Amino acid sequence: MSHSVKTSRARLKKPNHERWVISYADLMTLLLAFFVVLFASSTRNKVKMDQEARSLVKAFHGQRPAVIHLQGANSGILQHQPSPVPKPVERPAPHTPHLPVVGARTATVTPVAKPARHSEAAIPHPAPPAPSTPPAPPARPAQSVPVLLPPPPLTPLSYALSQRLAEEAMELARVRKELEALLQPLTSAHEVTIEATPLTLTISLNAEVLFDTGRAALLPAAGRLLGSVAHSLRTLPEPFSIQLDGYTDDQPIATAQFPSNWSLSVERAVSVVQLFADQGIDGKRLSAEGFAEYAPVAPNDTNDGRAKNRRVVIVIRAPDVKTP
Repeated sequence: MSHSVKTSRARLKKPNHERWVISYADLMTLLLAFFVVLFASSTRNKVKMDQEARSLVKAFHGQRPAVIHLQGANSGILQHQPSPVPKPVERPAPHTPHLPVVGARTATVTPVAKPARHSEAAIPHPAPPAPSTPPAPPARPAQSVPVLLPPPPLTPLSYALSQRLAEEAMELARVRKELEALLQPLTSAHEVTIEATPLTLTISLNAEVLFDTGRAALLPAAGRLLGSVAHSLRTLPEPFSIQLDGYTDDQPIATAQFPSNWSLSVERAVSVVQLFADQGIDGKRLSAEGFAEYAPVAPNDTNDGRAKNRRVVIVIRAPDVKTP
């Protein structure tokens, strides 16, 4: 009987609808913890801030960093540093008639501010500064204005020298083209080489093209060839000099006509000089030298090397520039 009554009472008990309070309390606890963390992270540590400020002041050479706004185009963030990207200042450059000018280069001109003229009545009397007023920052130095100076004008002497050198280089280039066309078959056969600089032309001829072995008399074909070369050289202006250099190999020679390689090398150079003089080139412009075997261009241990060393070199030079 009692068991049935207990069962009926349990069936009549109402369900509990207050369980949501537990979840709500958990949520509020989490929110409270979240806001506590936010508050703790937002508070500043004055000790650390003072340390950071001192380190910044030390890093910037003892000056307190500050954001300033200066009147001008080259003001920067820091008081002692200019702007990393300077802006052009639109103002006329001051007149500087006494600046030295050497070539087209950039000079630095510092404008000087002139004091303004005022009457004594217009000059305001400065009031004593207040004790609490901080000292004014130091004045910035005047900015330098780069001015591009024009190149110096050529003096009559320098203009004449440059004009003369240009004309001589053009004349030598013209003669070089003529000789390259004339000697092209020999240059292709590697019997003649032509080297040129702006004011010097060097023509190296293999001795086998000009002479028989051990002789200094020009071959008939060599005479005709050198006659054509002389015709081109004769068109050069008189100040150009023509030097003939003779060279031999290291094989000794001892004949009645040529007791040594010295005499052979000199006689070969003189033979070419004599032909040029006969072709109308002024003797004042001609010279001859012999170097024997002491200026080789190839080893003397092979036949090809000795053939390259036996040569006659024609050196055409522009006159030296003389200034007073």
